[in-house]
This record gives sequence, structure tokens and C-alpha cells, in this order.
Amino acid sequence: MLSVVVRFPFARRPWAIPVLFRLYRNEKECLRKRAPYRKKTELGRELVDIVAGWAVERRLRLSVDSAYCNHTLARGLAPTVTIFGAIRPDAVLTAQPTAAERRATGRRRVCGKELPKPEQLARDQSVPWKKCRVLSDNYISPATTTTSPHPARAS
Repeated sequence: MLSVVVRFPFARRPWAIPVLFRLYRNEKECLRKRAPYRKKTELGRELVDIVAGWAVERRLRLSVDSAYCNHTLARGLAPTVTIFGAIRPDAVLTAQPTAAERRATGRRRVCGKELPKPEQLARDQSVPWKKCRVLSDNYISPATTTTSPHPARAS
């Protein structure tokens, strides 16, 4: 389900209004019904793409749980979409492959140089951190985020 967070003048806290959803069916049911199987993250990415198409000129901030913090959701997102979510401290992050790393023959490279792990970034004093407020479980809590100088993806 994808919800939009809205602030109303008559309410003290923001409301999450559901706007889209997709029905998830497990592999066994899809086989029985002869329907194509799609993972939950693929269905979630479809919802994000739909909303990003509606709001071309607006910035979208997605708050997702750790199950959706992966390359299925993050790869190839519009530049106006930002994801907030938890990833493993030992997650492997890689840069996009450079032109020099791309091969003329053989399988196309999808990963570039390995970047520091989130745990290492958190300890590094030279990495700039930005404080922000995050809506989580119907309340706003302080959180910190960092931005990498390299576009990264989880693998």
C-alpha cells in the first residue's frame, strides 16, 4: 500500500492517506491460477513509478521498511525521489560502473567500485550528516541522514 502524508489544519498530527495498493499473491497461488508471479518489492516499485508519474514536478520522499531498501526499489528511480529506510550496517554499496569499467564484449557490468559500508560511513567524521524529521508509526521523530558523493546502490 502506498500512502500520502497530509497535514490538516484541524489535526495536530499528520495523516497517512492510502492512495494506491497492489494485491500480493504468493508463488503457489500464482501457479494455481496461471498468473505471473511478482515479488512484493516489484509491486511496490510499480506504485512508486505511478505516483512519480503523477507528480513529475514535485519531490517525493519515501519512507520504507528494511524489506524495501533494496535495488528492486532503488535502481533507476527518478532524481526527484528520495528513499528513507533502514539498511544493514554491513550492506555492500557500489558506485555505478564508469565508462572505463564497461566492457566491449561479454556481460555488461552492473557494479562499479565498492563504496564504504554504512557502518564505516557512520563512524567517519569527514562525512557530512544532515538532521531531518521523519514520520514513523504516526509520530515525527528526529533522524540523521548522510548523502554519499557517489550514486550508490545496494547489492
